[in-house]
Amino acid sequence: MFIFDTLIQINLQLKKYYMEKIYFYKRDVILQTYLNQEDIYERLVQYTEKIDLHTFHLRFPKSDKTFYGTINIDNFYIISNLKYYQNSFNPFIKGKIYAAVNINKIEIKFSMYKFISFMIYLQLTFLSLVFIAIIFTSRSFTELLEGLFPTLMMLMVISSLSLWGFNNEANYAVRVLKKQLEALS
Repeated sequence: MFIFDTLIQINLQLKKYYMEKIYFYKRDVILQTYLNQEDIYERLVQYTEKIDLHTFHLRFPKSDKTFYGTINIDNFYIISNLKYYQNSFNPFIKGKIYAAVNINKIEIKFSMYKFISFMIYLQLTFLSLVFIAIIFTSRSFTELLEGLFPTLMMLMVISSLSLWGFNNEANYAVRVLKKQLEALS
């Protein structure tokens, strides 16, 4: 009996590992639920304020709903409603619903705003060029350390803060979607 329980736990851990892929400023998650496709659609409509996310919005209208976006019967394109604060790392959530006989699968892709991603990559590229320039123009070891340390720290702070902000908001959205769609863990 112990071996059987252990094998089940290992199987669940492997499923969890392969069902969630994390990339740099992108993230893919697969949720499974017993709800049928129409129930999933109705739940998403119930929790989403209809707004076109493909156009530029300086501010979103005030709403008590959890998400903003567009919902179709087999896919959705939403963003979390941040009621109490603003965050540039709030991810776009693109989902596709795959209907099956018993358990429906919802494939969710999180991605950062293209402009924010561009700005982060631009800053990291600039700091990397400064880092390389300091290496080639330093005349002494102390001058090298004085130039590399602040540049390296800025590289680490920018990349870690942006990754933390994006993953924090993506984790929140996954928890909310799991709860609202009664997803299996």
